[in-house]
Amino acid sequence: MPAECWARPVVDLVKGETMTPMQRLFAVADIANGMGSRLAVTEWLFLNTDLVVHVHRIPQGEWIGVRAETHYGRDGVGASVGTLFDEQGPVAAIQQAQLVRRR
Repeated sequence: MPAECWARPVVDLVKGETMTPMQRLFAVADIANGMGSRLAVTEWLFLNTDLVVHVHRIPQGEWIGVRAETHYGRDGVGASVGTLFDEQGPVAAIQQAQLVRRR
């Protein structure tokens, strides 16, 4: 079952400059890494080795929603797939390759 959360960057990408909607989207996109996992984040690291974001419209507003599901094998190789959205609905599809390792 996919996990879901809302996020927004809390620091400037460039000090003193307001982020554009696309900058906010990409700043949040990486948090899908490890979402939906049944492993405790206090015991495991989820290393993002690749991130693909397919944007189909520019997000509106400050908050970006992330809905993602993570699957991994016994060898620690995994993938997260999901959707980025704003209050009006989906704005992008994401896919991440990852390695899972003990802390």
